[in-house]
Amino acid sequence: LGQFANAAGDCTIVLEYKDKEVTAKDRTKALYRRGTARRQLKMFEKARTDLLEAKALDPQDKAISNELILVERAIQEREKKEKQMYSKLFS
Repeated sequence: LGQFANAAGDCTIVLEYKDKEVTAKDRTKALYRRGTARRQLKMFEKARTDLLEAKALDPQDKAISNELILVERAIQEREKKEKQMYSKLFS
């Protein structure tokens, strides 16, 4: 788990550089990697935000699209479990 947190942190550092210092390709890569790390850390909404931004920069990248699908599925699964949990509480 520590590796994913470190990866997300490292990517955040890269993304804080000014646009002149980081190419669009590097920015896309950092967003993709941070999104992937955040998915592994179960930070699904933040992962989705990163991946959507990466997809806007490179709409043709299949790895970004695939990772986005995984995040969306994880969000749906979590919402389904929460709904089941809350239905048991109030029934």
